Amino acid sequence: MSDFLHCRVLTHGPTARTRIINPLDLIPYLICVVSPNGPTSGLTVVHTVPRTLPHDVYWDTNVSVWYECNTSDPFDSKKKKMEFVSMVCFHDNYYAMSLQGAIAVMQVVDTRLLIKALGPTRAIPRSSWRFFKEYLFEMNGEILLVFLIHRESLAVVDHVEIFRLDLVGLDWIKVERLRGKTVFLKKRCVWVDSKEFGCDHNRVYFTEGLEKNWKVFHMKSCCISPVSYGCS
Repeated sequence: MSDFLHCRVLTHGPTARTRIINPLDLIPYLICVVSPNGPTSGLTVVHTVPRTLPHDVYWDTNVSVWYECNTSDPFDSKKKKMEFVSMVCFHDNYYAMSLQGAIAVMQVVDTRLLIKALGPTRAIPRSSWRFFKEYLFEMNGEILLVFLIHRESLAVVDHVEIFRLDLVGLDWIKVERLRGKTVFLKKRCVWVDSKEFGCDHNRVYFTEGLEKNWKVFHMKSCCISPVSYGCS
């Protein structure tokens, strides 16, 4: 499957004729996609390669390619193929989390998706849980994993845990502090520099319930409280 994305930016100067250029400075890039409908035994990589047309108009051609994964999940009792639920593209590698909590490091080589390494430990919360939701993301040059944990009730998040991936051994290391950073979780994860955005650091904000009310996890005290509008 392939589709096309047209990116145009109009620029001009006092001594140069007006022209339309690519806002990405014609640098090819890759993005990766996990199916929004649930786990899949593979992933989609969107290859973006710019090409030049007449009249100084640059077009980005996006080609979506599906890569099947035939590797068994090391933490699946029936050894089913790995089903990915979240993924991060970092330093030309794809770090994908499986449904069973395995982390796979992959690269696209000669149109094939190759698994370079699998993490030795299963990524699950260390505290007891009835249910949890995970967020895998890159922050400030590190890959982090956040768990929103339901310990007592399926309706209430009552604990949060954060781990950092050791990029050498692929082990998960518990994170106790977010120095100068604040994390926001909704459908996706966003992090900001706390001082730059004027919010308190060492906190994880997330939404809960049908009303999607915001709550905040204070990492220092390990307490969760509702967020009042107008309060940081």
